Amino acid sequence: MRFSLTPFPGEKGFQQWKDAVSVAIRMPGGLPAPIRQKLWISLATNYIREIHLDWDKTCRFTFNNFSNPDDDQLGIQIVKDLHRTGCSWSSNEHDRATLKRVLLAFARYNKSIGYCQGLNILAGVILDVVDMNEEYALMILIYLIDSILPNFFSNNLRALAVDMAVFREWLRIYNGKLHLHLQKLQSSSHDASGTIYEPPLLNVFTIQWFLTLFATCLPRRATVRVWDALMIEGSEILFRTGLVLWSKLAVSVLKVSTADQFYSVMANLSVQLLDEKIIDADNLIKEIYNFGPLPTPILSDLRQKFSFNITPFQQLSGPTANTSDDGKIKQGVVRSNSGELKLR
Repeated sequence: MRFSLTPFPGEKGFQQWKDAVSVAIRMPGGLPAPIRQKLWISLATNYIREIHLDWDKTCRFTFNNFSNPDDDQLGIQIVKDLHRTGCSWSSNEHDRATLKRVLLAFARYNKSIGYCQGLNILAGVILDVVDMNEEYALMILIYLIDSILPNFFSNNLRALAVDMAVFREWLRIYNGKLHLHLQKLQSSSHDASGTIYEPPLLNVFTIQWFLTLFATCLPRRATVRVWDALMIEGSEILFRTGLVLWSKLAVSVLKVSTADQFYSVMANLSVQLLDEKIIDADNLIKEIYNFGPLPTPILSDLRQKFSFNITPFQQLSGPTANTSDDGKIKQGVVRSNSGELKLR
């Protein structure tokens, strides 16, 4: 199949182009690496043009060698996370320096977000795809955060909290048996511990999936295939991918009878998900698109419904949460004064 890597002019032309790319993404084997690189760059370039951003000026400011007032604190936090990217090159000092420059550049560009955990993983995947080109990586990161995932990394993480509520509702609709089972485990755990608040069991793992766009739970080949779809179709791909993964995990999860057993089983299953022999990229993409035509009308309706009655994670979790040493997201999520997403 042949298609242009440059979007057609006009709104109608752009949609026709996206439809053609969408078909190509679903083909067995997916996009070759050079085509993926050109596609991501083309989408990001088109977005930069749409928002009338002076790219040369932006690069001069974000990549300048002069220290800004916030750079020291940002640099400290970024350096702490450089080894957590999951990329094969993360132990290479030169490439870690490249990643740091991209993350610092994004923090300078978007001061309302700055830097938080998760961005290092996203930037790492992007740098892999664009062969460590810093300007392209920044451009794609801006497109991803500002256009595909607006407000996901905002100060109170409200959009993420809303999407977690929406995802729980999606699970109830599409896999009611698993949803009910997790609720029962949650209730039993709450009764046993007597805690005032404990995040939904579903959140414990799904939050990490969403914040890292599945880069920490899927083989790299499957991850970039999901990202191809995400770049073209939008954030609904997160929900569809999450449902597919939970459906694969359901057989084992339905056998557990306590929350402690759930955590233990999920720890093992999370390792298995990273095995390419278990997660076939072609089958994963096929299942994602088999949910039906995009977009699904219910998504926007549910987002609107929950956006007015949701409590952001920051308020739920409080300021004392901690991350594990390996950067894994545990239960809930807060942002520290330094901008770090603390996941507990």
